[in-house]
Amino acid sequence: DDIFHPIIANNNFISNHASRGGAIDSDHGMETPIIFNSIFWENTATNGQDIYNQSSSNMYLHNNNIDASMISTPWEGDDNFNEDPEFIDTLYHISDVSPCFNTGIDLIEIDDLTYYCPEEDFEGEPRPLYGFADIGSDEVYFVGIIDQFNSSASKLNLKNFPNPFTSSTTIEFRVPSSGYTSLKLYDLLGKEVGTLLSKELLAGKNTIHWNASDIESGIYYLKISFEGQTETIKLLCIQ
Repeated sequence: DDIFHPIIANNNFISNHASRGGAIDSDHGMETPIIFNSIFWENTATNGQDIYNQSSSNMYLHNNNIDASMISTPWEGDDNFNEDPEFIDTLYHISDVSPCFNTGIDLIEIDDLTYYCPEEDFEGEPRPLYGFADIGSDEVYFVGIIDQFNSSASKLNLKNFPNPFTSSTTIEFRVPSSGYTSLKLYDLLGKEVGTLLSKELLAGKNTIHWNASDIESGIYYLKISFEGQTETIKLLCIQ
């Protein structure tokens, strides 16, 4: 029989306190929660400062901003990281310089079932806005670098995984017809850092495995250009 896991997605757990599981105290037997795209920050507890799992079955944690040492086992997952989310106000909004911006996932598949992130953030803004979902309850909207780079009709489906990444990441995109395609990397100020691709491509899906060992840790923008269409995503490199 299928096991249906409760979903905890795109939440903020901030400055909570409990004797066990400062943010989440879970006792779900085999139906353990799937937790993704969520921020855990400054929670406290005697056991499991962020999460306490009473079950013997693994919880699933993916693409969260969380300190792994604050999770009471058992659990499994990947692409979690622990960085200051850089909130910009007391409502816990984030900005485009936050490590949580554009580093979440739209969906996750576990045990042949697909689970989706919420379609809107806590203020009703659509998610995702810029390539990938943000991590946390807020989905950033801003007029800036990505708005300048993107074309409204673009459907190039640019994405990369994992994100955040260390020394390498895989980049995927799709071009609707044969034509010249370029992939360029920019820093936070919009300065071009390098060119990953500049050539004629055939129509269809393309995959590039990029060795990023020669760049410094930080936030970057990857821009694809094809026949007047452009699309940009945010990359987070952690060396």
